[in-house]
Amino acid sequence: MTYPVRTLPYLAADPKSLEPLMYKASIRVTLRPSILDPQGKATLRALENLGYTRVDQVRMGKFVEMWIDEDTEEKAAEVARAACSDLLANPVMEDWTVSLEGVDEQRPCAHPIRSSGNW
Repeated sequence: MTYPVRTLPYLAADPKSLEPLMYKASIRVTLRPSILDPQGKATLRALENLGYTRVDQVRMGKFVEMWIDEDTEEKAAEVARAACSDLLANPVMEDWTVSLEGVDEQRPCAHPIRSSGNW
């Protein structure tokens, strides 16, 4: 069972500053089109067994979110690209894309808050 993550305020050191305090990198890692995807094929078969007969193809990948504490978007992009090439993606088999957004109001808690109720 997964639990939702609540967010807490991330307060600016200088409330008048318009610069984001940090950047959130959304990273999408996918297998290259020439690489076979056995996990995607297994998922497609499972979907077909559940009655999803209109699904034609499934490719599996990874989605990573990183909060990067850098002064500029260019520096944050450099950190995200380096993380992808060094650890998050296998450059022989996988492609990756990075999307950045400045964040200054909220960031996720270090630990999820568990709740027995519905959200």
